[in-house]
Amino acid sequence: MSAVVITKNEGQIIEQFLTQLSFVDQIVLVDSGSEDDTVKQAQQFKN
Repeated sequence: MSAVVITKNEGQIIEQFLTQLSFVDQIVLVDSGSEDDTVKQAQQFKN
């Protein structure tokens, strides 16, 4: 199962949110030009 997530400036909650998706096989995250650390934090979840 895959999850597609669209984000923008969600640095404060992205780690908790992605952790909640641990049951999926693949997460596709599309960032819409965040100006905070959303992308940096999301990259920590790369396989």
